[in-house]
Amino acid sequence: MRIISIHVEGFGVLRERTLYTNGPLTLFYGANEAGKSTLMGFVRAVLFGFPARSSRAERYEPQGGGAHGGWLTLENEQGQQIRVERYDAPAAGGRRASSGRVLVTLPDGTTGGEELLSTLLGGLSADLFRSLFAFGLTELQELRTLQTEELSGYLYSAGLGVSGSAIMDAQRKLAAQAESLYKPRGRNQEINVLLRELEGLEQALRRSRDQAADYDRLQEERRSAEERIAAAERQLEALRAEQRWLDLAGKARSGWIRLKRIGQELAALPQPGGFPEQASARLDALEAEQERIQSELARAAVKQRALQEELAGLDIRPELLAHATALNALLEQLPVYDEQLRTAAQLDVELEHLQEKVGSMLKHIDAEWTMQMLEAFPVSISLRNKSVPFKEGCSSCP
Repeated sequence: MRIISIHVEGFGVLRERTLYTNGPLTLFYGANEAGKSTLMGFVRAVLFGFPARSSRAERYEPQGGGAHGGWLTLENEQGQQIRVERYDAPAAGGRRASSGRVLVTLPDGTTGGEELLSTLLGGLSADLFRSLFAFGLTELQELRTLQTEELSGYLYSAGLGVSGSAIMDAQRKLAAQAESLYKPRGRNQEINVLLRELEGLEQALRRSRDQAADYDRLQEERRSAEERIAAAERQLEALRAEQRWLDLAGKARSGWIRLKRIGQELAALPQPGGFPEQASARLDALEAEQERIQSELARAAVKQRALQEELAGLDIRPELLAHATALNALLEQLPVYDEQLRTAAQLDVELEHLQEKVGSMLKHIDAEWTMQMLEAFPVSISLRNKSVPFKEGCSSCP
């Protein structure tokens, strides 16, 4: 791949310049400060990105303002042209990257960015390009740039006619594999780990040989230890059985205390004569019905008071006829008033019916029972808990 044209829109002293390099050899010459080094820096910047903003001298900001960047036209081995352009412009996310935004256009119209450009360059780094292809007087004065392993590997690969990074990649892989196997002072390498294991086994073997004379003593200690373990296991099983018994006793304690308290309450209750069967269940049912009736009576009383207040407010006087508009409004509300009167009458009927129902339920308990006897009868919580459901309407049911 070679460069066949260079277009600079803005880079240092160069502005809107197009140079063609489609020949066996292209030579640029000119006086000092004419832009020769600037042009070489432009080629580096397009291929590998603008230098950091802290190195303003090497970024070659356009002296006359305007766009900062340009493009290169490359030709591959098949004679196809590839365009690589780079500008100091915001990236897709809106943030301005210091290296600029690059766009690579292939012969078939496919475009890409940094990843596609890196693939086209075959893994060539910026330092290697600067040392091997685009070096200036400064690089020639620094001999260390010609002595790096990367440069040596690349030149060696070029002499073999293979990719510039193939030898270096193979060398890095071999070095990584060798380092994963052994390092003089390493700890996690495979050979280092095996050496430590071998040393540990040798030490264990030496200890085993030293302890061979104590075999009988150790056997006796083992038998004694097994007997102590067996005795401890028997003691542990006895303690576990005792713990299970204590756990059961602890769980039953609250029920036992409640049972004692209920027994005391039952002993303190008077012995009624002729107490009806299943009276507790019947009493619970009656109390529930009484609560419902009382709730309905309370609602009915509230409605009755509201209706009475409305009736008391209907004081018709001749002097009020002057307020014809207000009277007409009240007349419009008359149907509502009549409906409330009917509701009050229905509630009175329901109240009488509920009172009769309470009296009928009392007769189910005992013919001689009254509401006063029911309210005065002592009933404890424990007795309520022992009650069974009461079947309404069955006088012979238990």
